[in-house]
Amino acid sequence: LFYKRLNPGSLFPAAYEICVYPLAYAMAQLNRLRWQIGGAGALLLLGGFVASHVVALRFSAPVKKLALDSEENRAQRKRAEAALASTTQELERSTRYSADASHQLKSPVTVLRVGLETLLTREGFKPEVYEELSTLLHQTHRLTGVIDDLLLLSRMDAGHRFA
Repeated sequence: LFYKRLNPGSLFPAAYEICVYPLAYAMAQLNRLRWQIGGAGALLLLGGFVASHVVALRFSAPVKKLALDSEENRAQRKRAEAALASTTQELERSTRYSADASHQLKSPVTVLRVGLETLLTREGFKPEVYEELSTLLHQTHRLTGVIDDLLLLSRMDAGHRFA
């Protein structure tokens, strides 16, 4: 007859398991089973960690790509904004230049036109001279029109309305 105490160190009355066969083999088998279950649990836990890591990497890949694309877009936007600012400055500089040039050209052309008109009112020139003076006066009117158009375009580029 074989026996084993089931509740050693308990405050309750002692409980025993009584068997006709020896318990050593059953206890060894139970111990092996405990180790197998513990090992399987550890392997499952490790497998779960590996699987969760793989899944996390797969799910985070699009987010990483989105972050990289966002950085590239931000850099491209900054370059485009810098180019736009540079172009705007160039346009403003060109507008100021054309406005200044128009004003600077308008005065001498007006003086030239007045001088030609004065010469046309004088007498004593040959008809060919009057014809040449008239042609020159017509060209100064055309030149004044071109200058006025240039001044108008520069004002429109600057955003002003003409009166």
